[in-house]
Amino acid sequence: MQSGIAYTLGWSSLWPVQELTIDAVLAGHNCVVLAPTAGGKTEAAFFPILDILYTEKLPPVSTLYISPLRALLNNQEPRLEKLAGLVGLDAFKWHGDVPNAARRRFLAEPANVLMITPESLEVILIKPDVDKAALFAELRFAVVDEIHAFAGDDRGAHLASVLERLQTYSRHDIQRVGLSATVGNPERIAGWLQGSSQRPWTIVDPPRPPTPKLIEIDLIEDDTMLGQETVRRAQGHKSLFFVESRRQAEAVKQAVETVGITAYVHHSSVARDLREEAELEFTYREDTCIVCTSTMELGIDVGDLDIVMQLDAPATVSSFMQRLGRTGRRPGTRPHIAFLAGEEMALVRAIVLVNLALEGWIEPVEPSRRAYHVLVHQILAQALQFYGVRREQLWEVLERAAPFSQISRGEFDRLVEHLLAAGYLYSSEGLLILGEAGEKRFGRQNFLELYSVFETPKDMRVVTLDKQEVGTLQTWFVQALHDPQFVFVLAGRRWQTVDVDLQEGLIIVAPASRGQIPRWLGGTVLLSRKVAEAHRDVLLSDEDYPFVHRRGRERLQSIRQQWRGLLQQSSISLRQSGSKWELYTFAGGRINTLLARALAELLDTEVNNDNFSVDVRFSTIHPVEENDLWAASETIAEPDFFSADHLIQLAQGLPRGRLSKFQPLLPPEQEARFLIDRLFDPQGVQELLRRRLDAWVRSS
Repeated sequence: MQSGIAYTLGWSSLWPVQELTIDAVLAGHNCVVLAPTAGGKTEAAFFPILDILYTEKLPPVSTLYISPLRALLNNQEPRLEKLAGLVGLDAFKWHGDVPNAARRRFLAEPANVLMITPESLEVILIKPDVDKAALFAELRFAVVDEIHAFAGDDRGAHLASVLERLQTYSRHDIQRVGLSATVGNPERIAGWLQGSSQRPWTIVDPPRPPTPKLIEIDLIEDDTMLGQETVRRAQGHKSLFFVESRRQAEAVKQAVETVGITAYVHHSSVARDLREEAELEFTYREDTCIVCTSTMELGIDVGDLDIVMQLDAPATVSSFMQRLGRTGRRPGTRPHIAFLAGEEMALVRAIVLVNLALEGWIEPVEPSRRAYHVLVHQILAQALQFYGVRREQLWEVLERAAPFSQISRGEFDRLVEHLLAAGYLYSSEGLLILGEAGEKRFGRQNFLELYSVFETPKDMRVVTLDKQEVGTLQTWFVQALHDPQFVFVLAGRRWQTVDVDLQEGLIIVAPASRGQIPRWLGGTVLLSRKVAEAHRDVLLSDEDYPFVHRRGRERLQSIRQQWRGLLQQSSISLRQSGSKWELYTFAGGRINTLLARALAELLDTEVNNDNFSVDVRFSTIHPVEENDLWAASETIAEPDFFSADHLIQLAQGLPRGRLSKFQPLLPPEQEARFLIDRLFDPQGVQELLRRRLDAWVRSS
């Protein structure tokens, strides 16, 4: 291995992260490896793994490389093939775009390293014609890239479950290695990754010498200024321009093209071939820009970047740091990001994110320990996989996975009984089999629904007359237009509709000279408490931030003047506006959502909220006085107000939106607990109210 590193790769030394990781992996530890983007994490994991595979002559499949994105697998494929080739081994990429013939060849002659997503692992586990016991008997390592992108969401719970199912086939205690550039609580992530493994775990986090960074925050007032400021920064350079929605991506691409920037658009509704075309062109051409959503946030390598631009601001410090880390990789360059804020609160949020990053704070990832909704998915998936599975067999495997560690055996049994009663399962001679409702929704004709835990809105494919795939539009948008010949923008190009087939989900198009930008449905962003409170700090501060341009500083002073008198009241500021009371908490989405539910219950009136405020409606028929608000706040602040049963009642009163694909299959009480974990912060609400009430008492 050493000769391959020296002579094939041409390396004369290793980076600290690689030296530390080699020691941990060779010692047999599970580990979480932290290093900046392009900081050598992949080599850090695979140098010792490949050395072990070669030395111990382990047969395939011995190693999994698990990625959250197909595009990242495509990007890493040549890299991992080259690394495996250093010791005469091979790697194979498996995802939905890989031809069936190639997958059949792999199953006949497996590779040493299998590059895959959690969904494709589920495919292999469910496929009846795959001998899982033979394929995974020698599985020794699982490398999880971008582990922070997994750990905090449903796909992470799915992945943890799949790893435990794979463990039942392997004769080894699978050694788990997580790679991440940004995570605020690596110990928590390591505990989550550990699962049933008996190996000790290690955090590999070498010191990072401070590096100079160029951070700009500027104010833009219209599309003309957006184009001007973009061309000033991007001309002659290679750049990514991040936006927060697909609609923004299409709009910004149009704006920057009008000022002569060669631009591509990259988001989840653009066809895979066009995204890959953009990545390829971008890699080999200078003076180009990709306008993108978070699809380019993770480590897809598109070559050396000069600058990242950001319209408005993302919701998290983690996203900001990931995006900044895409630049400054060439010797003699530094990371460079420019926020172009078109909204006042976006200007404030950009400052907030930079301030928190400078303090060294980044969001902790909080993996779920009672992922009821993913437990439903895993029960049904294994019932399909085994054509019937015993309840004890299910529980024995699933209880080992961290996402289910706070679910009791009694809760598991109640969930199974609920699925039996609803017809999703059927019991025969002690075996749990897909029932009539389960077969209809998830049986062999619709088994694709069980490959993933995430749900996407129903899409219509957009295809040109010569059958080139352009991308997708959501069906609701097409139906809402009531126009079979509408023109629109997608993948940065204008299209005229030739034919719409709602039955087949197909839109045939031809190039057009104009077009409107489509709308896509998206979720509401819940800001964390820390980020939301930091907005208040910026608004009350007099600090003159050196990274904010003159226009932005002038607007910030104006914003501060508007807010200061209100926010200086206390931790909760109160204002009457027409027929509503506005309580400004700056406490984030989870605190405000629960506070709004509790106030609505106590005051028997309509209450709405966002990340910064809670609005209480009143009328002459149903008046709400200021004293009523504080009396209700005192009640909510009482220690026993948020009992377990009361929280369930409040959660069950929420509007019936859907946060998860498998949420509707849960029994009511477990669905409520799922919503509590996702949307409520009872401790945060009571801390906020006690602080406000203490200040009120002192001042009265």
